Amino acid sequence: MPDGCPRFVPLPGTLRFAWLEDVVAAEIPTLVGEGLRLRGMYLFRVARSAELELAERATGDTFVQALQTELLERPFQPAVRVDVAAGTPEEGIDVIVTQLRRERRCVLDRFRDVFVLTGALDLRALRDLATLPQPALRYPSARMACPFDPTRPIREQVTERDRLVVFPRDSFEQTIERWLWEAARDPAVERVALTIYRTSQASRVIRALAEAARRGIRVEAFVELKARFDERRNLEWLERLAAAGATVAYGLPHLKVHAKVGLVERREGDGLQRFAYVGTGNLNWATASAYTDLGLLTAHPGIADEVACLFDVLFRRRAGLPSFHHLLVAPVNLRQRFLKLIDREIRHARAGRGGRIWAKMNGLADTGMVAALYEAAAARVEIRLVVRSLCTLRPGLPGRSERVRVVSVLGRYLEHMRIFYFANAGRPEFYLGSADWRTRNLTRRIEAVTPVYDPHLQDELIQLLAQDLERSDAWELHADGVYRRRRRPAGELVPTLVRPERDLRRAPRVPFHRQ
Repeated sequence: MPDGCPRFVPLPGTLRFAWLEDVVAAEIPTLVGEGLRLRGMYLFRVARSAELELAERATGDTFVQALQTELLERPFQPAVRVDVAAGTPEEGIDVIVTQLRRERRCVLDRFRDVFVLTGALDLRALRDLATLPQPALRYPSARMACPFDPTRPIREQVTERDRLVVFPRDSFEQTIERWLWEAARDPAVERVALTIYRTSQASRVIRALAEAARRGIRVEAFVELKARFDERRNLEWLERLAAAGATVAYGLPHLKVHAKVGLVERREGDGLQRFAYVGTGNLNWATASAYTDLGLLTAHPGIADEVACLFDVLFRRRAGLPSFHHLLVAPVNLRQRFLKLIDREIRHARAGRGGRIWAKMNGLADTGMVAALYEAAAARVEIRLVVRSLCTLRPGLPGRSERVRVVSVLGRYLEHMRIFYFANAGRPEFYLGSADWRTRNLTRRIEAVTPVYDPHLQDELIQLLAQDLERSDAWELHADGVYRRRRRPAGELVPTLVRPERDLRRAPRVPFHRQ
């Protein structure tokens, strides 16, 4: 099917639709030439690699040109997966695979990379139905909060104490966007720095940075050009910011910059006051209303100074890798620090002081982290995890992971937070940031995770974790590797808060081929 064509064809005078492929299939017999026999029609879908091969060929000033060349070649990348409709004969699948394997660099495996599906192919098309003007297809409008006093600058409120912003509960416009616009218009601000991974098409964040640069503020923007499928848009933002006078950097040879960090430096008296942001999600108003994310705004000198140090690394003003004492930064110290935190819980548990690890993330698949969690579970550390997608840790294995629970939450919002809690025998430590416990995050990306020191914010984080762990509609992973949805008695409410013990909290569609 051509790109850009809607998958659903409206039937006149109704709210009913036909699949585009069914309409096409109905007309194919009229196109068969005389003397030819139509043996069957079968639907299949080819997925091609989206990886850009930049590491070897792109360094320095050639990076942008190499990226532009790779983007032009992306539609011709090798096939990596084929989905075929149920009922497709084996000989038809063999023809498809044989033809694809004639393409350059294609190593498609007939048995590993071909999937027979009984439902619709490419369910992304269902998004089109969600845009219909039908109230039954939509969630009620969500009202977002403004956690800051609108009569006082955000910097004043952050100076008093650290602030947590939680999306989509809090308004992105009234938090991060407002903070950046206030900085852009503040004559005492000397520097604004930001990492940009994915942002919206009409981004007020980019506009705020450009405004600051035009006003003479030193603006530094690290634009990650390797953000998959946002490469072209990020190239446009890079050019726009550079034209406004900002200093822009892009692309480290073998690392993708996935950290969500920001920095504002303001002249106050004889010195500089730094304000930092470390978050879990992209600085994007669209995803902030559809994803669950959170971030820390802080004036803590140690955290803010290390965020400034991280920007020095990104802009290559430092030789070698620095030491981070507050931040956990991949690939510098993030893996090692997390392993030490897990090991500390193991030692507490073995000494009879109890051990507890709660965490929420998008994915858990790093073999080293999984092995450490198995060891912790065997030492009777309580492990409770909210993992949205890939999880290679198997809970409930006798003698190995009986102390582990893993749930996945699927609902109105895409779960995107990363929160980490270690009980530490009554002196709890909390962290949030951009990294999952996957090898790509721990080794092949620059990630930033910050400690959360404020006890009030720690209380809020434990509530967020507890609510997800106890949700009645969560999917729980079992020892056999199967997720099963929980079922609670009718009318039972989802708990709004489940605290750990007080002593620890002190501190179907018809297949295309119809047979």
